Amino acid sequence: MSTQLLQTADEELRLHSVKFTMDDIARKLRMSKSTLYQQASSKEALIRMVCEEAMRQFLEEKERIISSETNVKEKLLQYCKLFVDTFWRLPDGVYKDLEIHYSQIWNDWFNFRLEQFEAMMDLLKEGVRQGSFREVNLNVLRMILITSTKNLTDPVFLKEQNMTGSDVMRVLEEIILKGIEK
Repeated sequence: MSTQLLQTADEELRLHSVKFTMDDIARKLRMSKSTLYQQASSKEALIRMVCEEAMRQFLEEKERIISSETNVKEKLLQYCKLFVDTFWRLPDGVYKDLEIHYSQIWNDWFNFRLEQFEAMMDLLKEGVRQGSFREVNLNVLRMILITSTKNLTDPVFLKEQNMTGSDVMRVLEEIILKGIEK
């Protein structure tokens, strides 16, 4: 699979959501449609490949963060940044379009995201054990994070707040990690 193909498809998703065509991709890459279809059998397959590449890169970076010698607070901050940068990297409408038009890809993406909360919880547990974080009910915190990441990125809410999903997730990260006390 060509890196250039994945980058072009990713760019089209950013610019046009799922409304791009395979003709658009072939034209941008200056290749024939038959050559394109040899690499990606359909638009759905291409979108899936873009998502799978993002997941692969996430796992690679996650491993680097977790195995680093940095303190647990820094690891958690780096992991939260990776989380936001990966799962809210596309414009907010793209995710809604994926959910509507490519529900299986959306479900795989959403489930992958849910699974990645476990590493966050592991870092929080490690921080509690080391005395870096105070003890809280991590099951409740996990549910707060899961439900808030879903609900706070609702396109209607985001439009009302004049924010992007990434903006909201950074605010949530700050509130969770730093609290609301003065």
